[in-house]
Amino acid sequence: MANNRKALIMGGIIIDKYVLTDEFPKRGQDTLISDYFENVGGCAINVAYTLKNLNCMPYLVSVLGEDENGDRCSQYLEEKNLSTDCVYVEIEEKTGYCINIVEKGGERTFLTYKGCEAQFSEDLIPDHVLKNLGFIYLTGYYLVDGSYNENIAVFLEKAAEAGVKIVFDPGPLIGKVDKETIYRVLKIAHVLLPNETELETLEKMFVERKNFKEWCLKSGITYIITKKGREGAEILGENIFFDQPAFPVSSIDSTGAGDSFAGGLMAGMLMGLDLDEAVIMAAACGAITTTLVEPHGDFDLKDIERLVIEHREEEESYD
Repeated sequence: MANNRKALIMGGIIIDKYVLTDEFPKRGQDTLISDYFENVGGCAINVAYTLKNLNCMPYLVSVLGEDENGDRCSQYLEEKNLSTDCVYVEIEEKTGYCINIVEKGGERTFLTYKGCEAQFSEDLIPDHVLKNLGFIYLTGYYLVDGSYNENIAVFLEKAAEAGVKIVFDPGPLIGKVDKETIYRVLKIAHVLLPNETELETLEKMFVERKNFKEWCLKSGITYIITKKGREGAEILGENIFFDQPAFPVSSIDSTGAGDSFAGGLMAGMLMGLDLDEAVIMAAACGAITTTLVEPHGDFDLKDIERLVIEHREEEESYD
């Protein structure tokens, strides 16, 4: 069944370096660290891991450096049974990493070093991956370097023309991506998946569009799904508008929650669920991820169904 639920994940694989602290210090001040550890991560692998958890087939697209971090990433993909069909090791290059500062309560701050993970050419994607491909997920992180944006845009335009649906997640660094590339992606995207801050950044970049959301929908985007953290998500489409509340869970780390939301959304759509049910699945995936001290982890469809049922039973008990 997974072979009919294929998604290409464009975002790069890096090392996440976690710093846990009770509170983030004021600028120029000091604070204590309660714990430190490293994981293989990056938003792309977080999305892919959720898809794999839900019996879909993700294909990660990334270049890794020939270094210790790159070796660790390759080993991790093998251990977790994640496909390396679209992963390439580049000699004498460095693998990227991200320092994640996680405060008590789950709030996090990122410091990212861009390595070679953003390199891209169509040669990275074998023909068998493109066959019966359902979705391509693209994060704005993949566009920050800029050197390969033309290659990426051309590839996505061809894929969209062939009927593949594009999910565009702008990412926190979207303001550093050139406007023309963003415009080309918005013109072919099926789903725009920003958080509130990213949406504001896009609205400022395209200030000449009096109503950015309306322009996106008229330009071809089917759904704008705005992730709002603990407030859930807002779903907008032509003649569609509704809110999806967040699931109440004991959150300890919000890192990767938005990525898991994206993975859950695509998984639901690949399963043929209606939009509202796919969004519920996405919200449940995001919620479960916040209960883990890592950006991705093991759960399955039964865990998602259990969380949804428990939440509905609680709602009914209050009625």
